[in-house]
Parts: sequence; C-alpha cells; structure tokens
Amino acid sequence: MKKIFAATDFSPAGDNAALYAAGIAHTTGATLTLLHVESYPVIRENDGEGNWLDRAFDVVRTAMDVLVYHARKQYPGLQVEGQLFFGDYLDEIQQKCKREQPDLVVIGNQGKSAAEHFFFGSNALDSLREIRYPLLAVPPGYTFNGISNIALACDVEHTLDTLPVVQVAGFANYLNATLHLLYAGREEDKRPVVAAVQAAFGTLQPRFQFTDSFSNIPALARAVHADLLIVLPRTHGFFEHLLHRSRSRHLLEHSNMPILVLHK
Repeated sequence: MKKIFAATDFSPAGDNAALYAAGIAHTTGATLTLLHVESYPVIRENDGEGNWLDRAFDVVRTAMDVLVYHARKQYPGLQVEGQLFFGDYLDEIQQKCKREQPDLVVIGNQGKSAAEHFFFGSNALDSLREIRYPLLAVPPGYTFNGISNIALACDVEHTLDTLPVVQVAGFANYLNATLHLLYAGREEDKRPVVAAVQAAFGTLQPRFQFTDSFSNIPALARAVHADLLIVLPRTHGFFEHLLHRSRSRHLLEHSNMPILVLHK
C-alpha cells in the first residue's frame, strides 16, 4: 500500500476518520493525503466572490493545518499533507482519485455535510459503484488500534473467479491481519469452493464461517472479533441491504467496526 486519501468535512466524524487513516498509513508506510471539498454558496450582491473565497480559504486552511498537525503528532514520521478544493464533493473526490490512483479512500460515515449525502442520498448505490477504489467508512469515535482480524462478507455467488483475492490478501498482508470469510448460505453448498479459495489465499490461511442470512453478517463479524468488515458490490443481497437508505444509516452509524467496499 503506497497512497491513502482521507476526505473530511472537519466534523468530528470526518476528522476521526482522517486520524484513523493516519494510523493505517503509519502502519503500512503509505503516504496520506487529507482532502477537504468546500461547496460554493450563493454569493450576495454586496459580497464579492474574491473576498468570500479568501475568507473561506483562510478558515478551511487553518482547520486543515490543525488536522495535519494532530496526525503528525499522533504518528511521528507519517508522510501526510492536506489539500483543499472548491466545488462538488463527489466530483472533486472522483477526479482526484482518477488522477492519482489511491490504494484506499477513507471517509467518516456521519455528518451533515455533502459527505453524508454521498453515503445516504438517493443515488448512493450508484455513486459507490462509480468509485472504483477501495472505500473505507469509519464509525464515529472509532480509533485506530491496529487491525488484527479482517472479515470478508461473501454469498453463494462468490467462487474463486469472483472473489478479489489479490486485493483482500494485500490488505490482510499489509496489516498483518487474520482473514475470516463469512459466507451467507449453507455450509454444505460451499464445501466444493472452500478448498480452492483457501488454496488461492496461500499462506494467509483464511478461516471460514457460515450463516443462513445476510442480516447475520455484522453479528458474525463481531463474533470473530473483526476490526474491519469488507463488503463487495457483487454481493447483491448484502450490498443492497447495506446501502438501503434506512438500514445503511443504522448500520453505518451504529456499526462497531469500519466497513470497506472493494471492487474487483
């Protein structure tokens, strides 16, 4: 892992996610870029655009400087910088990702900014699928204390050909974590796949758990003491359940672990 982006609106949840990203970057040796996108407001007739931009820039620049300071103080030696943008939140983040190809994008999952609408708006599912980069949502107040266990949510459709083995193994190896594959479906239906999947992960030696319902996946992740839950857009039942407006709000606001969305 070489490059991590963390987007913040300077809310407590956003800054907490940025510091969580700093912990991952420090652990993996990656560089960290903190991103903030300031929306353009309606400008009053007697308030010149240049004056407003100068004042807005001063405010967010100070907030970014403080956040960078805290990240460096908490993780000495961390390579971190802050960047500011004006415009549409999602558009700016997408363009930044396309230009620089990050290995991970981290965001807080609670707040009243455009970041919240990105997760909970009516087009949230389409937006998440448009960003073809690993996207990590960090619960409010969740601090980085290392990642020892990673859980991957799978369904009966996931075979060796459809699992992002390289991506998942890369995260687990970078973080020196144990990998747990959580399958929604009957164990007897997955036995032919288990041996092949286990061999594909090689020395990582994932552990397998089974449940009869997608709704049990978060509880199963907690049962294996997961520090991180990975979900896949191709896991249609679980992913649609995850991003349903009311259920996603409840899960993301009350989950006791970060959630990572991976595209193969």
